[in-house]
Amino acid sequence: MNILKELVNQLNKEEIRVYKYYAERMRWDVSRKDLELFAHYKKSGHDVDDAELSKLMYGKAGMNAFSRLKNRLTEEIHKSLVIDNIEKNKSLQTYFLMCVYQYHLSKRNYKLAFNYLKKARKAANETEQYDILDTIYGEMIKISRELLELNPAELIEERGKNLERLNSLRKVDEILALLSYRLKRTQNIGEQGNNAGLFDEALQIFTGNADYSTPQFRLRIHKAISQLLIQSKDYPNLELWIKRNIALFEEEQVFSRHNPEAHPEMMVYLINALNAQKKYEEALTYSHTLFRLIQDAPVSIRSKFLYFYYQGLVASYQVLNRKKAIDTLLEMQHSPVLNTNDFYDMFIYTNLAILYFDEGKYSLSSKNLNKVYRNSYYEQTDSALKTALYALELLIRFEMDDWDLLEYRLGQIKKDIRKWGNLDTREAKTISLLDKIIKSKDPKQDKKLYKAVTQFVNETPYDASDMVDVNQWMKKKIGFK
Repeated sequence: MNILKELVNQLNKEEIRVYKYYAERMRWDVSRKDLELFAHYKKSGHDVDDAELSKLMYGKAGMNAFSRLKNRLTEEIHKSLVIDNIEKNKSLQTYFLMCVYQYHLSKRNYKLAFNYLKKARKAANETEQYDILDTIYGEMIKISRELLELNPAELIEERGKNLERLNSLRKVDEILALLSYRLKRTQNIGEQGNNAGLFDEALQIFTGNADYSTPQFRLRIHKAISQLLIQSKDYPNLELWIKRNIALFEEEQVFSRHNPEAHPEMMVYLINALNAQKKYEEALTYSHTLFRLIQDAPVSIRSKFLYFYYQGLVASYQVLNRKKAIDTLLEMQHSPVLNTNDFYDMFIYTNLAILYFDEGKYSLSSKNLNKVYRNSYYEQTDSALKTALYALELLIRFEMDDWDLLEYRLGQIKKDIRKWGNLDTREAKTISLLDKIIKSKDPKQDKKLYKAVTQFVNETPYDASDMVDVNQWMKKKIGFK
């Protein structure tokens, strides 16, 4: 990964201006290779060629010097970003105050050092940074050996109370991390309902604990229960739960600059719940609300939630207006924010492959599916999702009459499915039936095949999470009456 390339390309105009002021704070009147390199990276964008730049700036034997220059430039940009954001970001202020404390501590200025520790404690309390508070209390207890006016017993008691909150918070975060990972890998395709133990544990932590009255804990409780409802596919209750909490949190001013992601994140959950219930028009209304929310948010929030805004639009439009869904995905492709993320690319290409298939544009569908396979994120995805993509590929090859490649790929696909042990999943059964349809000389006259497809359709009805309506496709191929 080229860290400098990623760093320079994500800077906005204000951050570039601040960096240049910072970099030119001294020796602005001489030639500066760091500023020259920055200009090259900004001009070249994602097409930067380090070998060419190294040769241009240092000659054929200058790769080591070029690497040192890159590292120095990366560090300087990071310093300018920290300086620029200290006043804007309350959480960042805590770290800054701790750095100032360490400086005075190294000079043995204990009273001055403790003064900055108190400031850091206040900032950490305001932003509910309980992990940093634990460190701050630890430093206070250590410095109490040098300052007689400090009572270590009081500090130890305060640290103990904070540690109880911190341990609960860590447990909640661990549960949410596991759930988020499982959801992201499967993209809601695969086994469901295997996280009940995690949610039971989360709810036990929440029950009857007065510490959970703070905004941070309330938002974490909301998220954990929302994840539970998603896993159980209880979308009606998820919709009610989120609408209730959005209204309540707005009334009680739980949403604030200290948790800028909370409101847009809840809106994303609501949009997905509505789309899952086929309430597409209402989902579009909330998508527009989400867009207004992120327009007023900091750049980092806009960048993160822009993808979810588009995702909600695609989910609604793919039913209401397929052309608009395709146009939305093509718009995503040209977004400078989204086209640098492999996960987003995979979403775009997967949905384009599905929509073009539904439109009967099989060549375009195949082209986008191939981009999914080449995506670096593809190998990390769940085997159930890969099996569903395989099924889509076979449908495309069948419609394109690409029989040679179809038979070749079918052998590879069946081998992968056996290796994954996914023989009993809906997607694997779909591929097994497709194999029979492909090999049948006359599917519409094949009584054995007709019986197998009929049984499959009756036992596994079409689900909204399916990539395409395979049931309908199979019934058409066998002349289902």
